[in-house]
Amino acid sequence: MKSIRSWRPRADTPSRCRVTLGDYDARDDRHAAEVHKELSASDDQPRRCATATTAVRPPDPVASTFLILAWLVSLSAALGALFIGEVMGQAPCNLCWYQRAFMFPLVLVLMVASLVGDYRVGRYALPLAVMGWFFAFYHMLLFGGVMPEDIKPCGAGPSCSSADTIIVGWLPIPALSLAAFTAIIVLLFFVRRRSP
Repeated sequence: MKSIRSWRPRADTPSRCRVTLGDYDARDDRHAAEVHKELSASDDQPRRCATATTAVRPPDPVASTFLILAWLVSLSAALGALFIGEVMGQAPCNLCWYQRAFMFPLVLVLMVASLVGDYRVGRYALPLAVMGWFFAFYHMLLFGGVMPEDIKPCGAGPSCSSADTIIVGWLPIPALSLAAFTAIIVLLFFVRRRSP
């Protein structure tokens, strides 16, 4: 009886992970039965083959672009906050400090994620962006006079709703912060949907 190991697969066999009984040129029923027994004995072979053939999809260039854009937005917001405070001389209020506390780490987190191609960065970047968004939204409500005066958190230091929070004569700083956090959140959601 011919050994099973001496048989060779047909030329049209795509890969060893697709080995089936039909891929061998069995000479008689006894050989075919032994081949079938050998193939069915390894139950974990299909799982190993499925794992081997299920390769990770290559990085999506669109997801990479969204991730870089999110990093650029955070970098621009952080540099803008430093420019307003250090160059223009406008001291940040309490709520501004809270928003900086969530924006500045995003610069480093998103930069590292962009460099290493971590498209699941939303798991740890989105909480920072969402918390910063809530502080920016609350700040915007204070600036617009929606929130009552007695619950303002800016009892000491610069006012959170005075004219000092306006730049270039008409643009509120809280609106810029809210727009930056909103853009980062939207871009990170796009990255998550397009990630492999």
